[in-house]
Amino acid sequence: MIYQKTKGLDPQLAKTGCYFLSILKILEKVLDISLSVRQINIIFSECARIGYVGLEADIKYKATRGIAQIASAFLLKDIYMKRVAETERWTHRIGHYIRFIDGSPHHHFVLLNDLGDVEYDPYSEYGSQTVANGSLKDYRYMFAEVV
Repeated sequence: MIYQKTKGLDPQLAKTGCYFLSILKILEKVLDISLSVRQINIIFSECARIGYVGLEADIKYKATRGIAQIASAFLLKDIYMKRVAETERWTHRIGHYIRFIDGSPHHHFVLLNDLGDVEYDPYSEYGSQTVANGSLKDYRYMFAEVV
């Protein structure tokens, strides 16, 4: 399993790539695969080049579909994924956590299971301080399926 602290991961992903890695974890689950550091770095680089991901590894609004398309083309596997509203049909939730340190907000995203517990914390296998000592702010609802 790849985490932000995994050796060889693009430095920007290592610093602020939790949301991007959570999206890729959904892709891995749906396709029943495990991505390598090399594959993740290539997908990230291409997504950044096209503009789905910003300089701080921030995901552009509604870019989830494009990220899935880039990954599908690279992996030669067809997956459809998009961010949806809570009221729409969704298959996965990404939790948005926030923790204040010296008055400054620190944001972190994790993949949640069906019960709302953390299934995958991209920071490390031991989790992050933002989740452990922060609070859940909101959710990002995702729909993903193999096509």
